[in-house]
Amino acid sequence: MAHDLGVDTEAVITELYGLEPGEFTAARNARVSEAKRDGRTEAAEAISGLRKPSTSAWLVNRLVREHSGEVDGLLELGVDLRTAHTTLDGAKLRELGQRRHKVVRELIRLAAGMHSLSATVERELEQTLTTALSDPEAAAVLEAGRLTTTLRLDDRASWPEVTAALPVKRAKEKPKLDRKKLAEAEAEFRAAETERAEARQQLDAARERLAAAEKLVDQAREKVDRLKQG
Repeated sequence: MAHDLGVDTEAVITELYGLEPGEFTAARNARVSEAKRDGRTEAAEAISGLRKPSTSAWLVNRLVREHSGEVDGLLELGVDLRTAHTTLDGAKLRELGQRRHKVVRELIRLAAGMHSLSATVERELEQTLTTALSDPEAAAVLEAGRLTTTLRLDDRASWPEVTAALPVKRAKEKPKLDRKKLAEAEAEFRAAETERAEARQQLDAARERLAAAEKLVDQAREKVDRLKQG
């Protein structure tokens, strides 16, 4: 694929890889015809060469679009894992290895919520996700959301080229959790709860003293009245 196809063509390619597999071929052919009518020969050639994604590739492309937070978590974990391998940090590698299993299984669970998974598709999903964890180029390919087949380290020739493509339209992400601020807010909340409980205890005690004082006042008033009546 050429490196500079123009914004319109890149947008078309990104759009096509967000479609259901059953819609891909007809939509691609329509876009090719449209480009030819407009005299955009290079764009028509590029679009006509696009491969229909496999089921597992399509699911990964959907994860990129619809579960961007979880995909970002996978990519960030990949950076941490590669760094730990470089520094030979055994303790860190063990910790990250446990996270790796959880992150991959969670993404597969999300994919299963989009489409039923055969054993083969599940294996291909796991293969693609673990490849993206281990290799920065594979991570960039996955993040582009244009996969057509399973990512394998021994088959780089099948990987789609990463261009200066328009980013895929992702689902709106929740703001990332600031754990330090959350801990501070929780500590303030606990302190406020404690203060409220103490204030309630003081209020209860004050009410008891007030009731006792009012009783004494009533008793004293009755005594005064009796003495006056002599």
